Amino acid sequence: MIDTAISKTYKLFYILQFSQVFSLLGSSIVRFAIIWWITIETENPIFLSIMFFLAFISQVVITPLIGVLSDRYYRKYIILAADSLQTFITFILYLVFSLNLQNIIWILIIYTLGSVFQALHLPTYYAIIPTMVSKEKLNRAN
Repeated sequence: MIDTAISKTYKLFYILQFSQVFSLLGSSIVRFAIIWWITIETENPIFLSIMFFLAFISQVVITPLIGVLSDRYYRKYIILAADSLQTFITFILYLVFSLNLQNIIWILIIYTLGSVFQALHLPTYYAIIPTMVSKEKLNRAN
């Protein structure tokens, strides 16, 4: 009976790992495309600097707060909310480009919001791993 519960936990952990790798890969591709769009469209390194600064500041401010929240609230819901919000922002980005409304200000706002949602996601994801994996296998899981 105990072996069944342990194997189910590891199965859920591997499903979580696979889904998060897929999710982070998609988010990284979108962020990379935004970087290239800003580089090609503006040909101005100032906008890239502003974008990276906004992303960095948002993560520096949000990450410590989320560490506290992920200890207090149900981590699964925080991860679900962060992934859903990142998906929503990607859809908004799609609409902006589909409707030919792209503007450097919109793109900077969308990129910054994506960084905020990633700052919500990553600390919570790293905090959930020790609850799913036994102490002996924690190094391997990390």
